[in-house]
Amino acid sequence: MLGHCYVPNNQQGISLLELIVTIIVLGVGMVGVLPLMIQTVTHSIDPILQQQANAIAQSYLEEILAQHFSDPNQTETGSAEFGEIRATFDDVQDYNSLPDTVVRDYSGTSISAFNGYAVTVSVNFTIRPMFVMPYMTAYTKDVEKALLLRKYAVPFSVLTDAFGHDDMFWYRLEKSFGRNKHSWYHSKRP
Repeated sequence: MLGHCYVPNNQQGISLLELIVTIIVLGVGMVGVLPLMIQTVTHSIDPILQQQANAIAQSYLEEILAQHFSDPNQTETGSAEFGEIRATFDDVQDYNSLPDTVVRDYSGTSISAFNGYAVTVSVNFTIRPMFVMPYMTAYTKDVEKALLLRKYAVPFSVLTDAFGHDDMFWYRLEKSFGRNKHSWYHSKRP
């Protein structure tokens, strides 16, 4: 009876062969899935980089739009005047062709958190004729001479006598322009 062993019918555990086959199947599956995981991880950073670039552009745009459109000193050259640095820019066109190889704040200090970014500014504007005045109150050809006279502080009553309508018409027409400062230009990024 010593040579006789009892072997139960329900075995527990796995054999070495089953273990090797499982490792091979999982390895082949990982070879197919791993490139997808790598691609997903590398592209998940793209929206963060895009948002940082948008924040930088927005910061520069706010700084530019806070300036006068044309040079207050009447020395406009279409870009920065000789000797001007960014901290002394006084109009929008000074920023034209501004290449910053590093992101800087208004005073010119480099922002190290944005190393690797570069900023280029291009100022383009187009004057578009307006044939109808704001709120469709009149055609430009009918009121341009009267508004030119208002530039020289001609009273509304004189405009009424010369061009018709009434004093309130001329007053409202002038006020519909706001502060005649930047209402006529359009700038865009290329």
